[in-house]
Amino acid sequence: MPKTFKFDRYSNEARRTPYVLEGPFPDGHPANEVGSITIPVPSGRQYIEAETAGGSAATLRIVSGEQWEQIDPLLDELDAGGVIELVKDVMQHFGIGEDNRPPGAGPR
Repeated sequence: MPKTFKFDRYSNEARRTPYVLEGPFPDGHPANEVGSITIPVPSGRQYIEAETAGGSAATLRIVSGEQWEQIDPLLDELDAGGVIELVKDVMQHFGIGEDNRPPGAGPR
């Protein structure tokens, strides 16, 4: 008889927390009113799309979801190194990327 698995295991396992980017932000940025931008935990579909997006901008856009409109203008305020660090931090926080691929996933 094959081994069986419970769906609940996957929905209850490895819970993550939202990614919170604190300000201050550039003058006039709407997030200054609340002091932070909160990116909710990506859905399973967002995770898969981000894993196969093939680029930092696409990955960040997918993971940011509805918060992309607040994240996008911040990219103009950072140099390339700052953007790279932001993308790496968000991806690492949510377990997305080469260092966090499921066992046996193979190369991209």
